[in-house]
Amino acid sequence: MKAIIGKKVGMSQIFDENGHVIPVTVIEAGPCVVTQKKTTEKDGYEAVQLGYEDVAEKKLSKPEVGHLNKAGVSPKKYLREFALDNGSELELGAVIKADMYQVGDFVDVTGTSKGHGYEGVVKRCGYAIQRKSHGGGPVHRHVGSRGSGTDPSRIFKGTGGPGQMGGETVTIQNLEVVKVDPELNMLVVRGAIPGELVTARITEVQRRFARGEVVVVERPSAHRVVPPCAIAGACGGCDFQHIQPEHTRELKRQVAQEILKHQAGLELGTEVLAVAPTPLGWRTRMRYHLDAQGRPGLHAHRGSTVVPLPADGCLIAAEAISRPLPDAGRAGGELLAVAHAEGADFVTPETTRPVTQVVHGLSYQVASNGFWQAHSAAAEVLVDRVLTALNPLATDQVLDLYCGVGLFAKAIAEHGAKVWGIEANRAATALARQNVPKAKFITGEVARSLSRTPPRVDLVVLDPPRSGAGAAVVRAISAKRPRRIGYVSCDAATLGRDLASFAEAGYSAVQVAAFDLFPMTHHLELFAVLEPADD
Repeated sequence: MKAIIGKKVGMSQIFDENGHVIPVTVIEAGPCVVTQKKTTEKDGYEAVQLGYEDVAEKKLSKPEVGHLNKAGVSPKKYLREFALDNGSELELGAVIKADMYQVGDFVDVTGTSKGHGYEGVVKRCGYAIQRKSHGGGPVHRHVGSRGSGTDPSRIFKGTGGPGQMGGETVTIQNLEVVKVDPELNMLVVRGAIPGELVTARITEVQRRFARGEVVVVERPSAHRVVPPCAIAGACGGCDFQHIQPEHTRELKRQVAQEILKHQAGLELGTEVLAVAPTPLGWRTRMRYHLDAQGRPGLHAHRGSTVVPLPADGCLIAAEAISRPLPDAGRAGGELLAVAHAEGADFVTPETTRPVTQVVHGLSYQVASNGFWQAHSAAAEVLVDRVLTALNPLATDQVLDLYCGVGLFAKAIAEHGAKVWGIEANRAATALARQNVPKAKFITGEVARSLSRTPPRVDLVVLDPPRSGAGAAVVRAISAKRPRRIGYVSCDAATLGRDLASFAEAGYSAVQVAAFDLFPMTHHLELFAVLEPADD
């Protein structure tokens, strides 16, 4: 590893040999002086301490002055330690300059973000201001209500509020060095976006983010591939077709890791696991749209225009449902395609006729227009994980929340446990009662219906929609003091939020696994196991 200490001079822009403008950051890098060497024999590890920027001796403490005098170097303002590749070859007093870097190198830059002092919720959290009509009072930028006063009589972790803003350590990775000036000790690195160099057009600007589309790929990534689908650039379904499948899983891991660490302080200690079939032919349910000529297709990205299917159909769909017939539905309408244990059907969105799905030899009736896991192997993978993590016993009382047609309830009931299921969709609950006659099912919102279940349970499994469970459901589950909770999630952000709420309620995540159940897209499936923190 190569390392140097420097300071940001400012932002600028330069032009490459093709005349393209490149936004850059100019850094005064070094010269730095070796002030200390750490060795395995004496310190237990190998490292080198570097000093940067001369400073008056009176501004240092006596131990700092003595430390630098021992190394034979002048007083330095900044001291930092690095594990360098050639650390053992460097001597005390050796000078390190910017010329150790070359154009084309990729560097990680760590620094301190700009401090904004004490800021209110409008600037710090992006809250909207209150209305300015008469009678509003001088509270336009105030935080507003913070929660109920008597129960739970506290502010939940993660709630936005005023406070110190900025002044934090921030690391930006994989910045390319585009210019080196050894005489001035200057490094010029490309702006803050790692990966490809593209020309993009901004299509939408929101308060906290903007959307854009790539116009020209100036410098492609090594992970870019030719999309297998002829309409990949137009269809809004598969947003990762241009990336190597192995690298898409790494990108998903990075995103999930960042979200979980930010939301709940957790590490995603595993890679995103591939699940066969992948990356094509995995989807068992499709919603096709018919254009004005009756041709089946899919909606364009963030739009309602129908992009007709290519001749070989939708490549991520199971073979039996990848190519609907042109006259399968009326022009301008929709068509549901369902692959199941007995074949495949093309039906209208209003069709409720049940189809059969089989998981590990257990048969389930599912409405044609109802919910079932999209990936053909997802149900088996998730059932295996739930059973392994919860290890249900014949004496256990178990809750299956957001139970759908009883996927987990039936697998758990087969072990002799007593199961209560809660599902808001009445049609799904009716099928769940047929699928799992041994269990009891409640139709209603989970937050309101949990009071109708036993006050104490042994195990809980929940598979909420993308919006997550929410704080009220988390508190109600935790109050029943189960010995273990299995949480299936298709959204890392809401999972992280709910895991933070569980932590406040006394439950900690002991395992978080990730599965690539949506190949060629940015989506992934997560499974977390929680146990009481005091165990």
